Amino acid sequence: EINLSVDAGIYATTPKSSLGDRVWFDVNKNGIQDNGEVGAEGVTVTLYDASGVFIRSTVTTATGNYIFADLNA
Repeated sequence: EINLSVDAGIYATTPKSSLGDRVWFDVNKNGIQDNGEVGAEGVTVTLYDASGVFIRSTVTTATGNYIFADLNA
């Protein structure tokens, strides 16, 4: 028998995602981060959804890394 009036306290949460990478000075302009090509600090990276709606922005670290955490999947 199925009783839909009983709540067992189980619920589903929407998983979160993250997205990140590195901005660097591509000295030889080949699109590949080669040895010796250092990260770019202080670059503003902006994230938009597929419709072009702004989600948020962040700034690269001293090594050129950035991350957008806690994103909806």
